[in-house]
Amino acid sequence: MMTQTSQRDLKAQLVSFARQIGFDSCRIAACTEPAHASEFRQWLRDGAHGEMHYMQRGEEKRCDPQKVLPGARSIVTLALNYFQGEQVRRSPRHDERLGTWFFLAELLTTLELPADEPVADHCGTCERCIAACPTGAITAPHRLDARRCISYLTIELKGSIPLELRALMGDRIFGCDDCLDVCPWNRFAQVSHQTAFSARQSTTGMSLREYLELSEVEFRAVFKNSPIKRIKRRGFLRNVCVALGNTGDVSDLPALERAADDPEPLIAEHALWAVEQIRARRGVKSWDRPTRSASLKEAAIS
Repeated sequence: MMTQTSQRDLKAQLVSFARQIGFDSCRIAACTEPAHASEFRQWLRDGAHGEMHYMQRGEEKRCDPQKVLPGARSIVTLALNYFQGEQVRRSPRHDERLGTWFFLAELLTTLELPADEPVADHCGTCERCIAACPTGAITAPHRLDARRCISYLTIELKGSIPLELRALMGDRIFGCDDCLDVCPWNRFAQVSHQTAFSARQSTTGMSLREYLELSEVEFRAVFKNSPIKRIKRRGFLRNVCVALGNTGDVSDLPALERAADDPEPLIAEHALWAVEQIRARRGVKSWDRPTRSASLKEAAIS
């Protein structure tokens, strides 16, 4: 059995090693029921997880670590900063030095390690994130309705984006960080040292309408090793169509009209919506769209 001294030494070694391999923070939590387990269960009951069915399937494991690793005593929590903005010069005195631009990972272990004190709620009366959310997805402090979240809509949702939310999405095609942009704690955020999180020229050097011309093979090549590949061509071009419907002009209509005939129904539906939005916004004559069979007939005659 480890003594308290050996437990502290092992924890210190673990924290030091986590820093050495690139993590920005490493803290230890006791392996007990999460403090907000009841809120999480209610969140699921309310359906706020949308189509993320894995959240519901893993409900019991998320509320009881012993169902993941019997005999678990400690949870090693790791944070990795991914902030790619401008360098911030101010430095805080506490764990908040990371701001909120970070990924989290947790490791369950049967080792008994000294637990760190839980971090207190530092939000106070601030509700900037609630006010900033374009779709009203943050319905109350610490409560997110994923079904309205742009990150959910552009990444997790596999089907059609609800009509009433499309216009609220602006030009966002993969996620949304508006809530993080306005968080006061992010004035302390530091630029990530992980260059892998930087956007690549091959994925940012194209206009929105150029994305619509990508074939399946081209899409896979352009987004190789990119998280965008996860949502597949159908999901990405769906998002591009919505963005063009919100911000495009008449010069985007030819590409969208071609996309409206895409063999993938999800792309075609959103492209047609985008065409209608641009024409209505620009006062352009309504599109008398020929049916696919009529187009083929005209081509055969000519």
